[in-house]
Amino acid sequence: MTPAIIVRRLALSTLALGFAFSVVGCKGVDKGARSQRTVKASIGTFDENADVELAIGDGGGEGERPDDYDVNRALEGSYPALDACVAAYKQKKGIKPETQLEGDVEFAVKLNGGGKTKPLAVNATISSSKLDKDNEFKSCMREAVGQTDFPKYNGPHVVAKFSTQIDAGSEYWED
Repeated sequence: MTPAIIVRRLALSTLALGFAFSVVGCKGVDKGARSQRTVKASIGTFDENADVELAIGDGGGEGERPDDYDVNRALEGSYPALDACVAAYKQKKGIKPETQLEGDVEFAVKLNGGGKTKPLAVNATISSSKLDKDNEFKSCMREAVGQTDFPKYNGPHVVAKFSTQIDAGSEYWED
């Protein structure tokens, strides 16, 4: 491996790490809401630690970066679909709608730098081992984020990371 390739891979790894976004989001949910939605995940997963070749000018390497604010707004737009996954899970398992599912879900979203709004892939890790092992629920959560329209940009694919509560509920505390 030549020094130029090593330097390029190190630079790309540093660049990708530098552009990973973290967002903590809370979502509202309508108590008692039920969903009749059936979801089959078609969005792919990816290895977040894999080396990526950065080839400037190869159909998406023009150097643009997605705006943090716009990415955060897009992620917030996925909350209704995530809530539908939670409602469907509760209905399937016979859990009362007002019962809150505990835990968080962490997403890593590989944004498409080729000027397209749909992400290339979505990874999800759920803090509850029971829910993390439920492939239907996990696929629903990944698909909910995978169907979200993210900002268009022409540049290298970047990974946006965020986490949120699985079931934030809708109870409000007053002082």
